[in-house]
Amino acid sequence: MQDSMAMFLRGDFSAIGNIPTIVVFTKYDRLLARGLQMSNLTTDAEKYLEDHCNKPIEQLTGSTNLTYVAVSCNGGEHRQGLENLIELTYKKITATFGSRLGMPSSVSMVIQMAQRVSPSLKIEGSITVGKWRYWRAPTDYTVPECIAAIHTDIVRIWNLDDPSQHLSSEEFREIMANLIGTIDVSTPPFLGFLHLATTIAMVESLPVVLPLATGRVLIKQVYGALDVRHKFMAYIVHLVHILEMLFALQANNSEDLTRGAISSAFNAYCQSETFHGVDMQIGDFDNKIPRRDTVLGKIISLIRESPTADASNIGVLASISREDLERDEWYIDDGASERRIDDLNLQFFTERRMHDLRNVITHRRTVLNLTRSWRRERLARIVGLANALDERFEREGSIDDLMEIIALRRTAVQLTPPGHRERVVSLINLANSLDERFKREHNMEDLSDIISLRRAALELNPQGHQTRFVPLFNLADSLYERFRRVGDMEDLEETITHRRAVLALTPPNHRRRFVTLVNLANSLHERFVRSPTLEDLDEIITFRRAALGLTPPTSSDQWMSSLNLANSVKSIKDKVEMLI
Repeated sequence: MQDSMAMFLRGDFSAIGNIPTIVVFTKYDRLLARGLQMSNLTTDAEKYLEDHCNKPIEQLTGSTNLTYVAVSCNGGEHRQGLENLIELTYKKITATFGSRLGMPSSVSMVIQMAQRVSPSLKIEGSITVGKWRYWRAPTDYTVPECIAAIHTDIVRIWNLDDPSQHLSSEEFREIMANLIGTIDVSTPPFLGFLHLATTIAMVESLPVVLPLATGRVLIKQVYGALDVRHKFMAYIVHLVHILEMLFALQANNSEDLTRGAISSAFNAYCQSETFHGVDMQIGDFDNKIPRRDTVLGKIISLIRESPTADASNIGVLASISREDLERDEWYIDDGASERRIDDLNLQFFTERRMHDLRNVITHRRTVLNLTRSWRRERLARIVGLANALDERFEREGSIDDLMEIIALRRTAVQLTPPGHRERVVSLINLANSLDERFKREHNMEDLSDIISLRRAALELNPQGHQTRFVPLFNLADSLYERFRRVGDMEDLEETITHRRAVLALTPPNHRRRFVTLVNLANSLHERFVRSPTLEDLDEIITFRRAALGLTPPTSSDQWMSSLNLANSVKSIKDKVEMLI
């Protein structure tokens, strides 16, 4: 030990007061390099430090409460101690200055922001700043404003070498917003974590305290808030994880941060199992409405699912080329995600496991959110997500899935203008989805939309072509449904016209000829009941006799066809008696 150091240690420490003190032994790598005939290098080195450094200092100062750490800043296998030093400093600062009135210590926060060694402290700093400043969702912030503030503070905590402010740029914020699905800027002040329970209690008492229209609006806001909460949680967790990946990527890079480096970390994270696991957990999170603390706890637990703890993610980061890191442009690689979707689709259709289908939906939603509006792939990705959700809807019947399917298919129709080769399919798919909702909610506006869409799809199929069969069949059914509910004879007349055309397109041995005959006979019967004519009755009997001839004796339709035919014959007898 140098004489000057010994003199200092024998001096008066009262001036230091309660300032946390750590004794740092530098050049630890030189001690290890000397070897000292150590059989167990690390253990013997620590004993050497204890005997020749720690104990002499304790004897000089008379204190046994000092904290020691050995560090080495040089590269190579003996580089160590820096992260331990930073974390030790943070713990002592926090223990000394603590927090006041439940708020984090500003000194502790500065330590977390300033250091660029320990990712775990960055993670804890992200949790701290978000938890105390914004995750409690003050009601004077709209959701986009709240997310913008969180983004700024979390980026500051990570304090990456970003002189061009790429991480705070509108471009990166837009990329992050697209990752979770953009939140409308008109979103009202956040119902969120503080007041959600109160709002639900109000909804439960709607029949007593609110008019029906107001109640519907409030219910829509509550369930809108539940969807927003998913996005809110996802934004925070994904941003912290992406910055953690970027932190690891830049660990041995002394260059300023580039758009290429950020894009590389973003792409690596979005293709990781960590990302998809987080999305799955958030998607499954609130089947019931949780308390605020539950939401906060979930965010914190997801943030701590460190992507850099996965060796495969570190391997991906290590494989990123110098050229990619130096690129001065944003680039989002969704090719890998598309290939992953193909693999999951094959797996689902082979094994029919719902877990695989949920993964398909998660991947498709992510790829779509990252697809800019001008890209030609956007339509195909909208259709792909809608079809995957449709698969799940057929199995589980979730109205939330159906609502999302309808929204996606409306967008698909908008993206297929007249003349587009996919327009007919887009029109038919949207009409079918609206039909599913109509069967549950019986909303006449949906039925009117269905008829308009099916009429538009029919007009795009050439006269006499076999492709007109399905549009004609479905349009006739929708018009007949509206006639039954409203009683407009124009709907009935159009139904009969279309059902005649459907019959003309149905070959004698077609499997749907029986249904076609019965439907046309039923439509004519409705007209006959309101305006009896022998011509209609004759046709009704002809069609029902033909339908009866297509039903096997053992079929359940045989009895009904016989009864319908008998009723038609009775109607003829009654009509003749009236005329006599």
